[in-house]
Amino acid sequence: MRLIESLLSSVGVDIDEVLEFWGTPGIGGDRHVDVSDYFADVDLPPHSMAHVFSCALLDTDISWSEPLFAMALDGGPDSDSMLASKDHSSSFAGAYVENGSFTWFPVESPARLFTAARRRYKLREGPLMALATAADCDADLAELREEALSGLPFFGPAPKLLVDCERFLGLLHEAVVEAFASGRCSADERFSPDEQVMSAVMKEIQRISLRVVERNVEEASRRFGFDPSGTNFALAGGFALNCPTTSAVMEKFKFKRLIAPPCVDDSGQSLGIALGVFYGRCGTEFDFGFPGAYLGHSDDELVAALAGFEEFIADVTPADARMVVEDLRAGPVVWVDGRAELGPRALGHRSILADPRTVRSKDELNRIKQREWWFPVAPMIREEDFGDWFEAPRISPYMLETFLVHRDRAELVPAVAHLDRSARVQTVSREQNPFIHDVLSAFAEATGVPILCNTSLHDKSEPIIDSIPQAINFCLRKGVSVAYLNQHRVTFKNADSFPEDKPHPRSSEPFERDESQLADLAERLNPSGLDDLYLHMWLRHPMLRRKFDPADQRSARTLKRTVDSLLAMDEDLRAHFSRWIDLSHNPRTRAAAGDVPSPASSPRP
Repeated sequence: MRLIESLLSSVGVDIDEVLEFWGTPGIGGDRHVDVSDYFADVDLPPHSMAHVFSCALLDTDISWSEPLFAMALDGGPDSDSMLASKDHSSSFAGAYVENGSFTWFPVESPARLFTAARRRYKLREGPLMALATAADCDADLAELREEALSGLPFFGPAPKLLVDCERFLGLLHEAVVEAFASGRCSADERFSPDEQVMSAVMKEIQRISLRVVERNVEEASRRFGFDPSGTNFALAGGFALNCPTTSAVMEKFKFKRLIAPPCVDDSGQSLGIALGVFYGRCGTEFDFGFPGAYLGHSDDELVAALAGFEEFIADVTPADARMVVEDLRAGPVVWVDGRAELGPRALGHRSILADPRTVRSKDELNRIKQREWWFPVAPMIREEDFGDWFEAPRISPYMLETFLVHRDRAELVPAVAHLDRSARVQTVSREQNPFIHDVLSAFAEATGVPILCNTSLHDKSEPIIDSIPQAINFCLRKGVSVAYLNQHRVTFKNADSFPEDKPHPRSSEPFERDESQLADLAERLNPSGLDDLYLHMWLRHPMLRRKFDPADQRSARTLKRTVDSLLAMDEDLRAHFSRWIDLSHNPRTRAAAGDVPSPASSPRP
């Protein structure tokens, strides 16, 4: 609750003023609303349904008047609610929306293939996708792809699906190694042997994933009889960050438009929960228009933030777009402006910007962030210039699609064009971000190129930088000589004598636990002393939460027998929950095991 109180206070709301709490079970006490009750008649997990609501209701002017096909493509929930389905067969939600009415149905998700690859290769999904296009290595294993598409169930309980995907990945890896050994897969000597194998494996996973998503669209189109060209495509869930798949689907089926929030991953759950409850209570009698990505924390105290760094500050002046251009021509600049972005993409409020006209910019950005040399850098471009530089342009304000740079333009922006000329693009309108738009205009006037490199502001194994002191620390440690902080140009001196070699400390106070309170809470809410396994199952399974109360000893005994019965039917389920509990007690161990980032290592792509 301390975390919630701190978040509410940032917008001037006292926690006592909150009438209801939606979402996390138990938060808010008597004011808590179990949102799954609104959709208890739908045999799909609430987590996936929240993802669907977060995209399908992003603009109700569209949702109430135009046909819309929505999908939640995720790597889970469904450790959270994998048993919520009556037949235990579906984990991912789709919906066809017409005249504001939702028809729900199950869909497949290929995301667990990427989870399996992340665990095997110890790289996050983003770098693995980047490596697939960076290296020119292709085994083209059509027969094995077909085996996966016909034999792997891309649905069902998350633990079993992951086991199946890991087993298939082992076969795929060995087949790629054999293809290299036999000479059927050409080498790319710029990369290490391991990187070449990973690149070829990820190409196959990408092809399989695209075909799975295409099958969803084809089945929904057949079932509901819609023409994609007259239908909107709404997408959420962590797999929606797979930009090449999204763009390929948009190109193949010619959907009317893509609708997706910047927070397509689990950071959008609260948005989806809120929109879902409004829909459950009001039907189509409410209006909502997503206000844009810049909804995060704002650090407005520039003068106070500079205190303590006086000996390292050379100058502070109001920002000017033409001066920004001169700085960019000299090297990358750090950029912090207003409220932080919502979701996992840096969209020009917590960014590092650079000149896209030279490969040196990409190399310098990767050096600063301690990334692999081949890691791509995303471009931002003025919306009105998009068609002049990229093929098949569509508005892309949240950097959720890839586009091909026109062949005759690619050599002008080598820092942002991948090997195949693709780039993960952010389009910028004046309405969306006036100052960045001015900078892009000034850069275009000076260079003829209306594009900038845009990468997220953080060091390796550091969360996204959120405050001005964190940004100054970053600049001084990394040797970045200029930062634009809340539209002020700040230059630095004496960086060599800066004593810190680690990121600026961050307060963990809202996340700290009071062990005595936890002990009292456990005694009151779990008097039978149920093991964590049973409590996790109860907490993460809506049906169990509605039926049982661990605070009641008789109910707790029945809960234990019920969970034992469920787990006896599925050993993979027991192993998954037991492993999750072991790891959850040590987040850094979880990170080392390749499950989730640790609190100190969750950078944005």
